[in-house]
Amino acid sequence: MFSVSLPVDGSIRHWLSAWFLSGDYVSEGHIRIIIPIFVLWFIWLERNDAKHRNMSFYPDRIRWKCQGKIFQLFQAGLLKRRNWKGDMKLASSFGCHYVLDQVYFPKMVRWIKPKEHCFKLNVDGSFQGRSARSGGGGILRDWHGNVSFYFFLPLKAKSALHAEILTLYHGLRICKDRGISKVWIEMDALSVINLVQNRCIGSWEVCYSLQGIYDCLNSFQFHLSHIYREGNQVADHLAALGSKADNLHIGSTLEGFNSLRGMIRTDKLNLPYFRHAFI
Repeated sequence: MFSVSLPVDGSIRHWLSAWFLSGDYVSEGHIRIIIPIFVLWFIWLERNDAKHRNMSFYPDRIRWKCQGKIFQLFQAGLLKRRNWKGDMKLASSFGCHYVLDQVYFPKMVRWIKPKEHCFKLNVDGSFQGRSARSGGGGILRDWHGNVSFYFFLPLKAKSALHAEILTLYHGLRICKDRGISKVWIEMDALSVINLVQNRCIGSWEVCYSLQGIYDCLNSFQFHLSHIYREGNQVADHLAALGSKADNLHIGSTLEGFNSLRGMIRTDKLNLPYFRHAFI
C-alpha cells in the first residue's frame, strides 16, 4: 500500500529507517511513522498472548488492530490531514475521510547558481510503472549558469525511488570521470536526500546503487539539497528524454534541444517558476 522497500538485513532498526525515510513529507506524527510503531506494539501484544495466555499468534489480528487504532485517532480528531501529507489518497483505506479545502496558493521557486568555482548537479528520475519505460537525466552547470554537460539514459528501475537513485549514481560517476571536485547536488526527491545524508543501507533493490553513490561522494566536496519539482524543470525534461532513449547520451551543446535551451536560459537569468499547492 505504501510501497516501502524493506532493508536486506531485516533488523528492526533498518526496518524502521526504511519507513521513516520512505516519503518526501515524513516528519513527526506522519502516518509513515505511526504505522510501524503500531505494528511493533501489536506484534509485542500478540506475542505475549501467545506465550502467556496460550493463544495462537494471528498476523491478521495485528493488521486489524492497527487499522482500528488509526480510525480511533481519526475519530478523536488526533489524526489530521497534515499527518497524511503525500499519502492522502490512502487515508480512505483506513476509514479516514477528510473534506479537502481546495485553497491554492502560489510559491516562487528559483534555480540558484552555485558559489564561485563550484558546480551544481541537478538530477531527476522518471518512473511510470513497471510496465512502462523508465528514464533518468541530469545536468551540471558552473557558477555562471553555463552548461558543463547534460545526460539522459533509459533505466531498468523497479520503483520511482530506484529510478532517482540510479540517476544520481550515473550523474556522480560522470562528474567523477571529468575530475569535478566541488559539487552542489540538487534534486526534488527528498526521500533520496534523506537516505544519502543518513548513509542508509537501503532495500535489496537499491543497496548497491546507494553504495556506489557513497563511494563517489568520497571523491567530492559536496552539498546536497532539495528543490521543488517546478525548479528542477531541466532535469525533469532530461529524465523524460531518457525514458525514450535507447542508451546513455552525454552532451554539452544544445543544438536540437530548443525546449531545453529555454529552460536553461530561464534558470541562468534567475527567473522564477511558480508552484501551486493546496492548503
